[in-house]
Amino acid sequence: MDDLVSVKIFNSTGEAEAAHGLLTVEGIEAIIESSESGGMTPGVAGADTKLLVRAEDLEKARSILEIGE
Repeated sequence: MDDLVSVKIFNSTGEAEAAHGLLTVEGIEAIIESSESGGMTPGVAGADTKLLVRAEDLEKARSILEIGE
């Protein structure tokens, strides 16, 4: 996927996976990028997990996830 942008940054992988599922159902390809250290600290506050989509899908993804700009 080219020209990826962040839709939202989550504090846990689980939250990002739930949002990823919503986007997938709506036909939007998304990637989860996590800064967690090899899963050793899953769900720890501050462990940034980004949900990325194509730039052209950003507006639709925000709408689906009900995220304002």
